[in-house]
Amino acid sequence: MGPMPPQTPLVSLVLVTMRPSFLPAICAMLDRQTYAHTELVVVLHGHEVIGLLPDERLALESARAVLEMPSSRSLGHCLNAAIAESRGIFVAKIDDDDLYGREYLAEMVGHLLAEDGDVVGKAEIYVYLEESGTVVLRKPGASLKTVKFVAGATLAFSRSLALQCPFRDVASRAGAYFLEDSRINGATAYSTSRRNFMCVRRAAMDGHTWRLPDNAFIENGIVLRRHRHATRAELLAMIDERVA
Repeated sequence: MGPMPPQTPLVSLVLVTMRPSFLPAICAMLDRQTYAHTELVVVLHGHEVIGLLPDERLALESARAVLEMPSSRSLGHCLNAAIAESRGIFVAKIDDDDLYGREYLAEMVGHLLAEDGDVVGKAEIYVYLEESGTVVLRKPGASLKTVKFVAGATLAFSRSLALQCPFRDVASRAGAYFLEDSRINGATAYSTSRRNFMCVRRAAMDGHTWRLPDNAFIENGIVLRRHRHATRAELLAMIDERVA
């Protein structure tokens, strides 16, 4: 066991995006995190900075590093490149289309420092089904315990682990394979609370790599709310204020 990291370790936020139009919203969400000792490393997957719209380039001003990768490169390759560029003791994989509450990073770092798991993330998660306006709690009861798998959008781990056990060169399920490979190498995974995160299932399914139909989420979870379509601010309030 090596020396414990400082109590406010630098966390590298790794964001791979094929959708630059999502950059303003996700960067604003990361800027509001209560855990502030972070750096942002962005990989533009199939895009170049020169081709971005003004608001997209403005959002990237919060990034310490921006890498440009051709679309022919896999997600796993892009993640490894971003991690190689990062400087943090810990790495948090961020997805561009999900919602992260203000306390998200503080919670993740707390569990990493407590050594609850070598990889921490969320197995019990809120899911917003955009087409029907439904909020579902997926895998109820799967929080605060050692698990095999957590949601790929919520992975947080030490940079040293990622260098020892890099992501596979695959286009999809990179997070699942990373968990599998790290477990084979002796690493443990821990599911944090269900708070501070929400997976957003958009009505346009072509934008998802996780292609479960909406009814699969409903059948395997608890429906919390069925109401009019919520705004992004309303959904963030749910996970920030812990009302769901």
